[in-house]
Amino acid sequence: MAISRILSFHLRMFVMLAATLATAFSLAQTPQTHLPDTFGGIATTRVVVRLRSDAFTRSTLRRASAVADDDALPRASGRLRALAASWRATGMRRSYRAAFANPALAEKHGLDRTFVLEVPAGTDTERLANALSAISDEVELATPDVVGGVAGAPVIPEDPQFNVQWAMHNIGQPLQGGPAGTPDADIDAPEAWAIHNGVGPQPVIVAVVDSGVSSHPEFGNNLGLASTGRIVPGYNIVVATNP
Repeated sequence: MAISRILSFHLRMFVMLAATLATAFSLAQTPQTHLPDTFGGIATTRVVVRLRSDAFTRSTLRRASAVADDDALPRASGRLRALAASWRATGMRRSYRAAFANPALAEKHGLDRTFVLEVPAGTDTERLANALSAISDEVELATPDVVGGVAGAPVIPEDPQFNVQWAMHNIGQPLQGGPAGTPDADIDAPEAWAIHNGVGPQPVIVAVVDSGVSSHPEFGNNLGLASTGRIVPGYNIVVATNP
């Protein structure tokens, strides 16, 4: 009888383990869906377009050795401009705006003819990509971009002193009368913010623990008991005051 109970117990445990593994495997095989305009989901504001080599050659679009236009759409073909207008496109920029350091390599991989067509938020970018792909004698590739991809435009914050934050975004600006900096010697913060800026359905909250901080307009009203800002009152261990 005891042996029977032991075998029954082990059988139940085996069944439960098998069911758990089967569920885990099923979940792992289930495609994860992401909402549009959230990290991992399709962006409704842009489509990546690569022109055919011969179509690009016939156009007046800037070549790999030149800095790209802020808006390349006026230089595109009439048919592409008409299609873009029908989707209320706001512009088309080269995916890499600066002049390529190695133009021949960029041309080899088609980077000089890869553009981002920008459209209003909420656009069905999958349908737009299909419409662009239909111009097969002119468009080599058209695909929606995924939030977290490489086609998002850098996000520059509305901070009047952001230009001195060379570690965030270095464009070679001189600081405090000194020599010019080295362009792109930075952490690519605007490019990272284009991927995720901490807001949305899954917000990212960052807490900075420090020995003290001065109030700043970006942090809201942090003065007095009626503080509505983002600086949390704490204890100043340096001079033993609160806050």
